[in-house]
Amino acid sequence: MKPRVDETAQRLLTLIKLDAKRLYERIRYRAPEYLFIFSSKRTREHFKEVFKNRYKDVRIEDLKMVGQEVIIALDEFYSLVDEIHWYVNSTEDMPGTVDDKVNKWIVKLTPVYQKLCLYIDADLGTQSEEVEPAHLNMMTTIAGADDSEEVDFEMSSDEEFVSEEFGDSDSFGEEETFGEVTDFSDSSSDFDSGDELPTVDLSDFEDDDIENVS
Repeated sequence: MKPRVDETAQRLLTLIKLDAKRLYERIRYRAPEYLFIFSSKRTREHFKEVFKNRYKDVRIEDLKMVGQEVIIALDEFYSLVDEIHWYVNSTEDMPGTVDDKVNKWIVKLTPVYQKLCLYIDADLGTQSEEVEPAHLNMMTTIAGADDSEEVDFEMSSDEEFVSEEFGDSDSFGEEETFGEVTDFSDSSSDFDSGDELPTVDLSDFEDDDIENVS
C-alpha cells in the first residue's frame, strides 16, 4: 500500500505511533504494579512515569501534515488518557474502587487505541497490528498477584481424596470397600471375625437357672 503522506509526515506519524504504543502498554500492562503501589504506599509520584508522553510537544503546524482522521483519533486517545491520569491523581476513592474504575477505563481505551493505530497505518501505508481486546486479558490488580499464574481447582483422576475428618494419613483408595473403611474391630480382642459365633444349648441348664436369669 502506498503512503498517503510525504516522508516528513511519515516520520512524525511513526514517532506518534510509537509514543502512543508505549503509553498504552504502560497503562494497561503495568496496572497491577502502579495500582498496588498507590494502595499500599499512598503515593502518586509514580503516575508521572506511567502517563508521560510526547504528544503535548507536537506542534499544531506539524499535525497539519497528517490526515484529519488521525488528528481526531489522537485527540480522542490522549483525552481519555488524560482523564485517567487526572482521576488517579485527584481521587479520594478507596483502592478497590480505584482498581475497578481504572480497569474499566483500560477496556474502554483499547478500541480507541486500535482506531488510532488503524488511521496512522492507513496514512503510512502499512498494515495495522492486531491488538487483543483488554477484557479478554485483563490482569488482576490484587496485591502480589501475577497474571501469568493460573489456579487449577480441578482434581486430577489419579489424585487421592484426603478426608480432613480422618487426617492426612487416611485416604479412600479405589479398591477399598465400605466394610474396610468402617472397621471398628478391637485389635486387642482374641475373637476372629472369620470364626463362627458360639451357640448355647439351653438343655444344659436346669429350669431353676433359667428362671433366675429371666
